[in-house]
Amino acid sequence: MELTSQIADLEQELSKVVQGEGSATAIVGLNNIHDKLNPIYDNLKNSLDRRVVLHELPARYEMEVSSTEEMELSEKCLLSLGSFKEKWSLLETKYSIIQDDIYNETLDSLTEFDSTLSARNGSVYSEWLSQMDSEIRVSDSDLEHQISIPALKDNAEKYREELQKYQIFRTEIHITTHVIGQLNNRSRNLVKFKGSMVFDQPESVVRLFKYLRQTGNNARAPISLLTPEVLKWMSDQGEDQYFYVSDKRIGSGR
Repeated sequence: MELTSQIADLEQELSKVVQGEGSATAIVGLNNIHDKLNPIYDNLKNSLDRRVVLHELPARYEMEVSSTEEMELSEKCLLSLGSFKEKWSLLETKYSIIQDDIYNETLDSLTEFDSTLSARNGSVYSEWLSQMDSEIRVSDSDLEHQISIPALKDNAEKYREELQKYQIFRTEIHITTHVIGQLNNRSRNLVKFKGSMVFDQPESVVRLFKYLRQTGNNARAPISLLTPEVLKWMSDQGEDQYFYVSDKRIGSGR
């Protein structure tokens, strides 16, 4: 991009002048200019690089390269840099440019442009993440209940494993096309696993499975919990194959 190229050229010019200066005062002054300009350049380059990456977001969130406001700020920066370089070329003592209004104007315009880019980058990316989070969300209690039902356990465990992988990429600070691709793939898998879950079990069924999972019950429940509603649900869901009735008295020595 022309703007970052302009800044990079200015950085190189600064380095050349510093190397050629013999005055300690000049070197300190020029280094101060460099120390002010370099972080802004790095931040701006990162923001622009991230904008290119965010162009890979799904169509609903895909970002155009720049908005009207950003284009205007970019033009403002280019004008400031042009004036800065023109003034710079005329000065015999280069470091004295800090006394000219164009110095602060250039720093301010670059900072404003970077802040605008960065804020919009963050807003769009966060919106995309929030949308995916809402689509894949399953509460901890619902997930544990899925795992407690034999016919649903395998799907629920796959969901949990995939969610852990999704979270790794979701918390990644360095956003790349690879990260975006992984988040897309992981979220699609999670939506698929979530779609295979069953959330509308009757209260009697929920009560039975909750009892079976309680510590100390040894995966056993009293026959009173095996209501007609539970038996019908088990038959409909193919769950009855996982259960059988036993007599605690048999083999007890009575």
